[in-house]
Amino acid sequence: MLPEAIREHLASEYQLMVLSSTYCSGGDINEARRLDTPNGQLFIKWNLNSIQGMFSAEAKGLALLSSANVLKVPEVIAVHEADENAPAYLLLEWLESGHETANSQNQLGEQLAALHQCIVPQHGLDHDNFIGSLPQYNHQCISWVEFWGQRRLLPQVELARQKGLLSKQREQRLMWLIQHLERFIPDEVASSLLHGDLWRGNVMVLWDGSPAVIDPAVYYGHFEVELAFTELFGGFSRGFYQAYWANTSFERYGYEQRRGIYQLYPLLVHLNLFGQSYGRRIDATMDQLGIA
Repeated sequence: MLPEAIREHLASEYQLMVLSSTYCSGGDINEARRLDTPNGQLFIKWNLNSIQGMFSAEAKGLALLSSANVLKVPEVIAVHEADENAPAYLLLEWLESGHETANSQNQLGEQLAALHQCIVPQHGLDHDNFIGSLPQYNHQCISWVEFWGQRRLLPQVELARQKGLLSKQREQRLMWLIQHLERFIPDEVASSLLHGDLWRGNVMVLWDGSPAVIDPAVYYGHFEVELAFTELFGGFSRGFYQAYWANTSFERYGYEQRRGIYQLYPLLVHLNLFGQSYGRRIDATMDQLGIA
C-alpha cells in the first residue's frame, strides 16, 4: 500500500491526486507502485529506511542518460528525500512494457554504442552515487588505472574486509591486483558515459518492442566496463553484441583479456550485498587472470 504520508505529500507539493495504486516489483531495495492519476499513470518507488541522497543520485543519473538522447529512460517527475513530512521517494514516468521482438536487443546494442560516444576528458563524475545500496565513489581523475583501482576495486575490498567476507588469501590476491593494475588495463582510455549497472534486469522492452533502461549507476569510464557487466550475468543476445561492435568506433582488441578485471567490481559489489556465494566467482575470476 502507498504510505499515506507520500499520498499527502504528492497532493500538497505537486497537486497530484492518486486515484489508485498497483503493486510493482521494486527490486531488492525499494517498494514500488504504479499510480493511477487524473493525468495518467506514473511509477513511484520509496524506501522507509532510505539512505540519504540515493533517490536524488538516481534522478541525476537518469537525467544525464536522457540528455545524451540515445537511450530511452523514464522521465523524472519528482524526487523527495526523507524528512518529517514523508519518506524518500522517486516519481517517474510510467513505461508500458511489452514483448521483445527480433530487433529489440539489436536496437539496444546500437543505442549503447552511441551512448559510449559521449566522451569527456576525465573518468568519474562530479558527484558520488550508488550501485545498489552501496556508495559509489566518483572523484574524477585522468588516470584510468588510478580510477579503477582506487574508486572501484579498493572501496569494495575494504568493505568486504569490514564485513568479514575476505579470506586472507583472497584479500592478498585482490590487493596485489590493485597494486599492479597497470599490468592488466591501459592507463589512457576514452572516458565514455556509462549506465553503470547494466544487467538484464535493468533493461525493459516497451509496448512497441523498443528498449529502455532503468536504475542507473552512471559515471564516465572505459566502455569495456559496460560490456563486461552485460556478460557477467547473461541475458543479452548475440545480436546485441553484433549491433554494438558494428556501430562503435572503438577497437575490440584485447577486450577478452581485460573482461575479468572489469567483472571483479560488480562481483565484489554482489559479495558485499549478498554474501559468500559470490566469493567463489571472485576467486575463479582471479584464477583465470593468473593472479596467484
